[in-house]
Amino acid sequence: QAISDPAYRLFQGAITTYPGGNAVLVSGPLADELGIQSGFGCLGPGFRANATIGRAVNLTIMNVARAIPGKSDLGIFGSPAEYSYCFAESEKDSPWQMLHTDLYGAETTSVTVHKCEGPHNVLDPRGGPEDLLRTIAATAVTPGGNTVIYLGHFIVMLSPNQARMIAKAGWSKRDVQEFLFETMRHPIERILKQGRVTFPPHLLKLPQVPVMRAPEDAIVVVCGGGGGHAMVAVPWGLSRAVSRPVTLKDGSPLRTLKGRLG
Repeated sequence: QAISDPAYRLFQGAITTYPGGNAVLVSGPLADELGIQSGFGCLGPGFRANATIGRAVNLTIMNVARAIPGKSDLGIFGSPAEYSYCFAESEKDSPWQMLHTDLYGAETTSVTVHKCEGPHNVLDPRGGPEDLLRTIAATAVTPGGNTVIYLGHFIVMLSPNQARMIAKAGWSKRDVQEFLFETMRHPIERILKQGRVTFPPHLLKLPQVPVMRAPEDAIVVVCGGGGGHAMVAVPWGLSRAVSRPVTLKDGSPLRTLKGRLG
């Protein structure tokens, strides 16, 4: 349902030259029940639910939408992110309210899809919240990314240790989003040099141009294991991240799969 939303622009995302995948971010109680990994190695191999869901999404795009590499799919290089790209947000490790609660309430599991590159590693400078978030911002707005042409959403993945450090310093998740919005910017000269200017005219009057429309376009989640690394997924930019609640046919939240699986 999320991928078929017009805002996701699957018709163009399936054929673009851009080397991005279709990230599937699951948040909420059903993630644990299904075994979708949110901890150590959640973006890597070894977890059946993550691999199966991510692969099923991309096989559907290839075989149903007919995105055939070299024919209708014009990806110049392609990307491992097009093979499987599914993970969950860690409820037990997050010091903040979860994404599904922000969107739909505590009892409703959410699924968010995002056309983006494979996640970029961010080595933690170990200097506190501002140093970490500035490093994430610098990684996200490299000159070679689509952010020099299009505004977009970003998935910002903090490790449990980093999230606890930031929260202990008194930062809310909204504080993190607002800081990133103010920091993730390109110099106007870099934007104009591209020659393909799609930014709203009022942004082009600024010396530093934001790469997001609003702070909430930074989708901040806690996942992964302990250690000094964060991750950020840089967007394609021609689509928006789209979320949907997991519900029954009558629209009520699907709270458990018990008794529903053979």
